[in-house]
Amino acid sequence: MAYTFAQLKTACNSILWPDGVPENLVDAIGNLYVEAMVDIQKWVPCYRERNESVFAQCSTYFKCGTTVIDAPKGRITKVYVVQGDEYCQPVTYHQTTPREVQCWSRRFTEIVSTPDNSGLNPLPLGFKYPESTTDSEFGRALTGLWALDTRGSGARIIIAPWIQSDEKVVVEWSGIKTKWADSDLVEEDDPDLYRAVREYVRWKFEDLYSSDRAGTNAVKAAFEESRADLIHECNELTRQRKAEPCNEEIKSLFATYTTPEAATPTTNVDTTVLAAFGDYGVDDANELAVANLVKGWSPDAILALGDNNYETGSAATIDENVGKYYADYIYPYVGSYDSTATENKFWPVLGNHDLDTDNGGPYLEYFPTPINQRYYDVVIGNVHVFALNSGYNTAGDMVETAGVASADAQAQWLRAKLLQSTAKWKLVILHHSPYTNGSSYTPGKTILRWPFEAWGADAVLSGHSHVYERIEKGASKFPYYVVGTGGRTLDSFIASPVDQAYGYNTKNGALKITATCSELNFEFVNVDGTTIDDGTDDSEYVPPADTFTLYWGRSTNTTLTGAQIQALSNSASASSVARTNSYAAGTGYLYFACPDSEDPVSMMVGAFALSLADASLGYASTSNGLTYTTVTVGSTLYRLYRSFNTLAGVTSVIVS
Repeated sequence: MAYTFAQLKTACNSILWPDGVPENLVDAIGNLYVEAMVDIQKWVPCYRERNESVFAQCSTYFKCGTTVIDAPKGRITKVYVVQGDEYCQPVTYHQTTPREVQCWSRRFTEIVSTPDNSGLNPLPLGFKYPESTTDSEFGRALTGLWALDTRGSGARIIIAPWIQSDEKVVVEWSGIKTKWADSDLVEEDDPDLYRAVREYVRWKFEDLYSSDRAGTNAVKAAFEESRADLIHECNELTRQRKAEPCNEEIKSLFATYTTPEAATPTTNVDTTVLAAFGDYGVDDANELAVANLVKGWSPDAILALGDNNYETGSAATIDENVGKYYADYIYPYVGSYDSTATENKFWPVLGNHDLDTDNGGPYLEYFPTPINQRYYDVVIGNVHVFALNSGYNTAGDMVETAGVASADAQAQWLRAKLLQSTAKWKLVILHHSPYTNGSSYTPGKTILRWPFEAWGADAVLSGHSHVYERIEKGASKFPYYVVGTGGRTLDSFIASPVDQAYGYNTKNGALKITATCSELNFEFVNVDGTTIDDGTDDSEYVPPADTFTLYWGRSTNTTLTGAQIQALSNSASASSVARTNSYAAGTGYLYFACPDSEDPVSMMVGAFALSLADASLGYASTSNGLTYTTVTVGSTLYRLYRSFNTLAGVTSVIVS
């Protein structure tokens, strides 16, 4: 019958502690059992978990008649190829050495055309993106070879002959199980395993709670002896001669590529769906509407583009701002809301608000590995996602230790990862926008304008600027998507957007990304479910004439630059200057800024006109009896009004 982890612990405890486990050490001893299982798996491959990784042709590379894929991090037990979703007729490939695969590939270079890859960035070292043009007109191979190439950074599997466009490579491998629940099954009727686990727990318990070093060393030796027995038994069970394809199979293989008999080509239609948005962690109706929108897509993953936890990235608010809406996509989930997740499908990046507390400490503790590494990469279906830390907190301090310039360690990590990736599609995500026409953050973070396209990326996705934009750069129209629309109040655009293929700031929404082996499509959908931009409308977005941004707040400066105006504590998208603006208590001057096209007629504090700085203080322009100066904000000319004296208390100014 099945034997659970709980039963294993109970059986061992009855021998180790016949009178019962010490009550104050129940949890600590439970952790020792988990450590024992992990340690044994590291040394004894027979006890590792079985996994299967599937690679469609578009997630591979082509090189000299071979197919190349990234090797999983575990012990590879089998490699075979299937056609479409038909697993009943696999073609098993036999393991050999990289040199022998290379010898085979010389024959294949004579009978297959190298992919043209027209319009794509060239890959290094002779690698090519596979195309349907490499399909053999004579059909599938009947057998083949595979080898593990561990040279350089990151192991790869080389397969000969190459696979067809309707085929997939399946790699069976065993990995280490690091989390053990009481209900998890272990090997039944395996006394050698039980003895090794028991001796490990005895050794670690003595090491932690006993001062008898000689006794502890004796127990350790007993464990190592029991583990050695397991290693020996596993080696005997898995010992086999090197597999070689028989001569008849080899003859059939070459015959496959010389017999003039055409086959009907098929197309791999595997699809990956992703949702992307940023600036969402506000715990309000807008965030809820966006969450409901993307959940309706049943995405394979969600890419959260930063500012996950307003206002300060505090540990006290992160679960309310994130888990309340997306717990079903986070695994393992450590918050207080119900979660049905069994694998992680939520992939965020750090935003400036997330970095405001302990340089992102609450974020790094809340999200699982590898997210807590600050920048990381993950393969989702046929898309490889590279998540960066754009590094700046709200105060403007750069706090990423690996840097954010193109020559810094983080950028060089990205460059190397992009070059090594065998995925069909490669997306870079980060918080701060390298380019944006949103009025609050234009023109974007210039230091983040890395050569993404030259390094092999297909698109860059960012947030920070609270608008949706599709910006296309250069002759190739390389796409930068700005999707700061996850919940925060939306911003306005500058009057003359630069390189903006499409822009939208009317309602919150998200970017839907659909990736197949042949196409990568982007659609921006608002919370009403309306597709606003499908990537095909190149007409330039024109902001509504009656919409603009107002700024107001306190400052001790006697005048302000455009950037200082944008940094004032309050801003709002408006269609009229007529409004009441509230100022918190303080000692600074009261400032108010509006586009020069607007013309306020009065500014009142209660029943009294606000006394404004005049020409003697540099505010030389006058309209309707109100004095002001003009300042360029972004690319828009603004009127800047300032009170004559500083006013200490809470103040409201009625503008009409």
